[in-house]
Amino acid sequence: MTTDGMQPEEGVRFDPARDLRTARAAAARDHAVLGALLARLTPRLRSAAWNLGGAGQDPQDLVQEALLKITSADVLGRYRAEGPLDGFLLAVGVRTMISATRRGRTDRERSFLTDEPEVHAGGHEDPGSAGLSAAMRRALLTLPERARAVVLLVAVGDLGYGDVASALGMEVGTVKSTYSRARSTLRAALAEQPA
Repeated sequence: MTTDGMQPEEGVRFDPARDLRTARAAAARDHAVLGALLARLTPRLRSAAWNLGGAGQDPQDLVQEALLKITSADVLGRYRAEGPLDGFLLAVGVRTMISATRRGRTDRERSFLTDEPEVHAGGHEDPGSAGLSAAMRRALLTLPERARAVVLLVAVGDLGYGDVASALGMEVGTVKSTYSRARSTLRAALAEQPA
């Protein structure tokens, strides 16, 4: 932890003043603060991207889109310390990746209907991927956007229900019930797939 309190230590409780200072410093392009923030968030965003990558998107492209979004002065300036900064930024990043996946799906559908060639980045393996099975990634893509965001933030982003609720502007009970229904849907979808 830095002496100015800009980077939370493992196990330290949410400190709104510290997270607000961190967001403001990152928005002002303080490279040390941005570096520490990205070091914490990038692995979690990478895991989420690999789990969304089954939609034909290159996971590295999804991570880049998310990182560009969460480090923008506009997004950092919207942070109001109503929940942990990491949770807020992870939620923005996951929503950005889901939107990019949706755009990619629409482009693929259009290319199929018009016989235009599909253009996408080359597929290469990332040794740091979370490694969800292809079947699980396909099942995840069938979930509604909000449920997918909840599952990715809880299961891949490793956020608690309270952090997810703050990040997505939901009640904790709604997060829990959404996560539970999504898990049931995923189990049923996986059970229907051939072994």
